[in-house]
Amino acid sequence: MTKNILFQKLRHGYLNGIKPYLKKRLTEEQWNNLAKIRVKLSDFFKSIYLSIKYGNYITQNYLSVVAIIKNEGPYIAEWIEYHLLVGVNKFYIYDNESEDNLKEILAPYIEDGIVEYEYCPGTQKQMWVYHDILEKARKETYWLAVIDCDEFIVPISTETISELLKRFEGYGGLGINWLVYGSSGRQTKTEGLVIERFKDHSEKNFHSNGHIKTIVNPRYVLQINIHDAVYRAGKFCVNTNKEVIKGPFSGVVFDQIRINHYFGKSYEEFLQKRQRGMADHKDEKRSMQNFYGGDRNEEKNDSIMNKYIPVIYKKLEERYSRLVR
Repeated sequence: MTKNILFQKLRHGYLNGIKPYLKKRLTEEQWNNLAKIRVKLSDFFKSIYLSIKYGNYITQNYLSVVAIIKNEGPYIAEWIEYHLLVGVNKFYIYDNESEDNLKEILAPYIEDGIVEYEYCPGTQKQMWVYHDILEKARKETYWLAVIDCDEFIVPISTETISELLKRFEGYGGLGINWLVYGSSGRQTKTEGLVIERFKDHSEKNFHSNGHIKTIVNPRYVLQINIHDAVYRAGKFCVNTNKEVIKGPFSGVVFDQIRINHYFGKSYEEFLQKRQRGMADHKDEKRSMQNFYGGDRNEEKNDSIMNKYIPVIYKKLEERYSRLVR
């Protein structure tokens, strides 16, 4: 039995075999308290194990990204090139049954060792992916950003994300708020980069901007969730003010870093996204209210991404011109 399976059994499994016997003799409150103790004991022992095994571990990469992808071929090269510019070293891409030419688009990045690609069929695979990546990431990267292909991490107080993360070594994770971008009034998909076509976004106090995504130190993490994580004893997530964040929401802080969340893009592109379904909910599609509610364009023509546009075009041309030589 591997250590990961052992900890999962401790956390979720071993009591289940005697559950009928115990539930006859315990009140509901006593059973729930016992279950909580089981989880805490599992997390405690795993914290000790991680501390011993990875206490002084030196990794090959400083900052990596993990993402589960489905039919994001038109967008993924821009997303990768942008994040390379701001300090990402490696991408772990899990392909959830894409029907476009995703792997072909990723070919030069796979060849250069920038992308590690894995085909990942099935439904509701997002949490499975995060469980699968955790042990690998502990050995290979100091920080792991858990984001989607419509999310761009934008450093504000530094040139790169990596420079900023140096200030947070020793913490379990850095929570970064969304800044939700709207359609900029576009009904159809047009030519151009995402960061070039969509420059209008919500006001700071828009409620969805309270969501965070997290860059974690995987050696301090017991479980990765979609927005946050469960940390080993004594470790936790903070925002850029070094205030502790508990859960997937935080007071909005944009002064040092933010995540531009290009959630809907144009109306046409949202319909395509809606058709793909949701990675974490089987057979569930986004409602049209998601588009209308998130199509926030109060702040006009934000220029923060402009400096990256010509550089990304140049990098894309260089990268793909090698394939036709």
